[in-house]
Amino acid sequence: MIDTNPSAVISIFMDNHLVGKCAIERSDQSVFPRETACLSALAAASHAVGSVYTVCYPDGGYLPIPLYAIAEQPSGTGKSRLVNDFYSGYVDQASKLNKEMAQKKQKLKRSTNDKLKRGDHHGLDEELEMLAEMMEIPKGTTDATPQSLEKVMARHGGFFMVYGTEQNLTKTL
Repeated sequence: MIDTNPSAVISIFMDNHLVGKCAIERSDQSVFPRETACLSALAAASHAVGSVYTVCYPDGGYLPIPLYAIAEQPSGTGKSRLVNDFYSGYVDQASKLNKEMAQKKQKLKRSTNDKLKRGDHHGLDEELEMLAEMMEIPKGTTDATPQSLEKVMARHGGFFMVYGTEQNLTKTL
């Protein structure tokens, strides 16, 4: 006989918070285990926050703050839909902001190149510094192959976020 009781209970700590309310609502709507839904929502929210904030140590080193979470459910329970629901808003916003950033970056590159062609070096250092600081917002990836992670890390200052519902994802990492 399979024990269906959760091994950890976190929903009681989340029922008065937006992330918890969202997870509990999705869990009830889709007949998905509440604790797994709460853990998944918490991990998704931490990825969104972690795309903006990091911990900075006194020596200047950085540490990303997103949670590492692994939750397991059998096939056919709707894991993919639930995880996609939790991540889709964040991924959509990050894509939109990244597109705007790319347009601003292109405009700044054209301006910098035009100044160089004219021999105008006024404000050039500031523009080059701005260009160097413009980074994409990490959207996360479901591809945990070394090649994919290498590309993601190069675009995001050495950090990556991986999410998904496949067991191979955890084995690869």
